[in-house]
Amino acid sequence: MLNPVESFKIEYNRDPVVTSIVPINDRLYLTLSNRGIAKLMNVGSSPDPVWAAGRISAIEAVNARNDWVVAHTSGGVSRYTREAGNRAVPGTEQCNVVTISASQEDGLLYLGGQGLLMRMDYNPRSFRNLEKNIVTYPMQDDEMIRRISPLVNHRFVTIMGGRADLWSSEGRIKNLVMLEAGHCLLQLTMHWDKVTTVDSQGSLMMIDPQTGEMFRKYCADKNGPTNHVVDLGEMVATSGADNQIKLWDMRATDGLVRTIPMSAKVSALAFGCHKHVITAQLPISGSAPGTITFWRNQKTPAEA
Repeated sequence: MLNPVESFKIEYNRDPVVTSIVPINDRLYLTLSNRGIAKLMNVGSSPDPVWAAGRISAIEAVNARNDWVVAHTSGGVSRYTREAGNRAVPGTEQCNVVTISASQEDGLLYLGGQGLLMRMDYNPRSFRNLEKNIVTYPMQDDEMIRRISPLVNHRFVTIMGGRADLWSSEGRIKNLVMLEAGHCLLQLTMHWDKVTTVDSQGSLMMIDPQTGEMFRKYCADKNGPTNHVVDLGEMVATSGADNQIKLWDMRATDGLVRTIPMSAKVSALAFGCHKHVITAQLPISGSAPGTITFWRNQKTPAEA
């Protein structure tokens, strides 16, 4: 059973706000702010970044070797490696990407944006030659890909407004979720072999991507939207408008296993190596800094 206990905190400048955390390995993680500032941070060291860049719209780690890919707000995609540094990916100069997701098992990189959905093959070991195998999927100009979750066997799920669609390497297969007008899906993740989503009404749903059947639906937050959902292996974690992290056992009827009160709103939530939960919180007051907190997994008394 997961039992997160606060391990240590890192303070960061309250402006901008960290909105995304991407763990790379047990030492390094990437952050992205609401001002488009990306940083590479070292766990347990000073809050000074190892690397930083501005005007970034999306970022994703592609392996545990400190290699990652970024999308620029001005258009285009770049790859970063320890050996070669920053190199632009030819053929992406006019692409305005807002989300990136990597499938290390399949060696695929998915990129989405306004009227844009692309796939790139890559070797997680060498991370080279991204431009050689770029596949562009047909999209309508008014379709905005907000989130992408890789499955297996070259399949993946996308979020566009209130709908989630299942795709294969050949194209769109079917619609999985279609919410009523005014409701939006915010994030999704894979949990076991199911897609888990959260929406703007505070609902947490588990869906079979093969059949579209909804297995579970919980009210994760009565106070407003549930903004984050991450797969913790044994269960799912969510955070929302009620300033709490909630742990869910999606096999149970009741679902909710544990609630962790937070001192301020959670702006980013991630699951790192060694079952560490990583959170970014907004400042408690106008003069206070924001914090990134690492929560280590501690055995419960029953497991000790």
